[in-house]
Amino acid sequence: GLGTFSVPSLVFHAVFGLSVGSYQAGVITDPGSIPEDWRGEPDGRPQFMLQDGSTFHPLERKKTTGTWRFCSKERKFKPDRAHFCRALNRNVL
Repeated sequence: GLGTFSVPSLVFHAVFGLSVGSYQAGVITDPGSIPEDWRGEPDGRPQFMLQDGSTFHPLERKKTTGTWRFCSKERKFKPDRAHFCRALNRNVL
């Protein structure tokens, strides 16, 4: 059989330990959320643009109207790649 400190055994246990650590990090890490200064009216602009006069423009827009994507549940504009998660009851990035 294989010895406890043989090369295949050490490689297996190292890979197994790294896999468990990666899984745990993925499960306990918060997925992120949309900042509060992204609030605004659906036909307007986010608060951070009104305060700073920022020239930021998201890449993803609504296909029908070309306006910024807006979440009616959180009343926030949605940045690129954000989607609403029913399990967390909020938008995640």
